[in-house]
Amino acid sequence: MRGKNDPMLAVSPAPHIHASRDTASIMLRVLAATVPAQLFALIHFGIASLALIAASAVLCMSMEAVTRRVLHRAQTARDLSAAVTGVLIAFCLPPDVPVWMLAAADFFAIVIVKQLFGGLGNNFVNPAAAGVLALHVSYSGLLFKGDSPLELWNNNMDVPSALEMFTGLTTGNAGEVSALCLALAAAYLAACGITDLAAPLAYAASVAVSAFFMGFDPVFHTLAGGVMLAAAFMVCDPVTTPATRKGRVIFSIGCGILTMIIRVYSPYPDGVLFAVMLMNIVTPYIDRWTGIKPLWTGKEDGR
Repeated sequence: MRGKNDPMLAVSPAPHIHASRDTASIMLRVLAATVPAQLFALIHFGIASLALIAASAVLCMSMEAVTRRVLHRAQTARDLSAAVTGVLIAFCLPPDVPVWMLAAADFFAIVIVKQLFGGLGNNFVNPAAAGVLALHVSYSGLLFKGDSPLELWNNNMDVPSALEMFTGLTTGNAGEVSALCLALAAAYLAACGITDLAAPLAYAASVAVSAFFMGFDPVFHTLAGGVMLAAAFMVCDPVTTPATRKGRVIFSIGCGILTMIIRVYSPYPDGVLFAVMLMNIVTPYIDRWTGIKPLWTGKEDGR
C-alpha cells in the first residue's frame, strides 16, 4: 500500500487550474484603465480634481484596513479593490465636492456596503454606486450644479454638441465628461482579458435605443452623464453582475432601459447609478435563469 505522502495519492481542494492573476493584479489593470480619464480631469478641471481622486482612493483603502482590523478579519486593503472603488466614487462627483461629502460616500461604500456584508465578493450591490447614491439622496441640492449636459437638457436649455461631449469639453463630474477616455478604458480592459465588450456595448446600445423610442436624441443620452463610465467599469463588475456573458448582456440591457426611464420620469437628471443598483438586486435571478446547468445533480438515483 502506498504511503499518505505518495504524490500519486495527493489530493487537494478545487480549483485545480493555476492562474497567474490574483485580485491585486486585476485591480491594478482596472486602475490603469482609469488613467486617461484622470489625466483628462487634471487638464480640464485642474489639480484639485486629481487631488480629489487620490484622496478618495486613500480614504477607501484606509477605511477598509481599519474596518478589517476592528472586525478581526484578514487584511485585504492591498488587493487594491478599495482603491478602485475610491477612484470610481471620485469620478462620479463634481471636482469641487467638499471633502466631508467625499469621505461620507467612501465610508458608506466601503464600511456599510462592502465590509459589513463580508468584504470583496460578498457585497450584492456595487459599492461605488451605492456610496454616490447615498450622497445624491441626502444632499442632492449640493451636488447638482445646473450646468452639466443632463441638467441643461432637463431644464430645456441648449446642450453641448456630440463632439464636445465625446471629447469631454463640457462641465460635469470629475471622471465622466470624456466619453473618449472611458471608451479607451473599456477597450483596454477587454484587451487585457479582464472584461469583454458585450456588456458595455449592450448597455450603450440599450440607452440609445430606449432614448430613440422615447423621442429623444440617442447620441446625446449615450454620451451624457455616467453612461460611458458605467459601461466601462460597472456593468462588467464580476461581483455584482451575472456570471455568464448572456446574463451580463441581459443585465446591461435592463440598466439601459432603467437609465432612460429614471432620466425622463424622475427628478434625478442622470439615473445611471440607480439603474445599476436596481439591476444588481436582480442579478441572482438572472444567474438562475442564465447560469450554467450542472451535468449531474444526484437526483437520478433518488437523492
